[in-house]
Amino acid sequence: MTSDMTMAEVLRDPLIRQVLRADGIAPSAFAATLRLAAKKAAEESAATVPHSVN
Repeated sequence: MTSDMTMAEVLRDPLIRQVLRADGIAPSAFAATLRLAAKKAAEESAATVPHSVN
């Protein structure tokens, strides 16, 4: 069984670092993109969770 990589693991991964370098993307810019995507995903997830009515 495999698990998802954490953001820190992604940013340290040698293969991902090589791809970023080859594409001319700064690791800090990639990290910012990951943070923004995580924030949007969390907001969308929260918006779809039904609220309980008491």
